[in-house]
Amino acid sequence: MAPTVAATGSCDGLPDAPPRTGTWTGAESDTPARALADFLASPRLADPALPTGGYTEMITTDSTISYVVDVDDPLIVITVTQTEGGWTITEWSAAAC
Repeated sequence: MAPTVAATGSCDGLPDAPPRTGTWTGAESDTPARALADFLASPRLADPALPTGGYTEMITTDSTISYVVDVDDPLIVITVTQTEGGWTITEWSAAAC
């Protein structure tokens, strides 16, 4: 049996919410996990609805790590990149469906 695929622009027959995305300029941290914690604790956080825990670490390259959590749709991805001075958040996204 072939898998069921939702048409582009819909999710279970409902229109998709546009993805929320953002960047962050913060201090560099000594570890990727510390960079994530600093980002989530920041009073300047662009989206205070982001969960503060439950993320799974996924190594995408030697210098990039993504932290992922799925909270009742949306799927949230926070990308941490290594720079010369340490680790920093380069982008985050929350996409429904």
